[in-house]
Amino acid sequence: MPTGTITWFSAERDHGFIEPDGGGAEVFARAAEITPVVPEAFRPGVRVVYDVDASTEAPVARRIQVI
Repeated sequence: MPTGTITWFSAERDHGFIEPDGGGAEVFARAAEITPVVPEAFRPGVRVVYDVDASTEAPVARRIQVI
């Protein structure tokens, strides 16, 4: 599973972006996919591990876990 860092997150829109470790395109992240659900999980700089759904037009993070 890839790892990365949350670079931006909007609580109003319930989504943000993850910058993958090692570079590459940012990955779209929805709040509903992040566990555990704590306020700290949605801040830029938080390290996460996630799966990538490549069946969409742009990469989308699934099963995001704070590490």
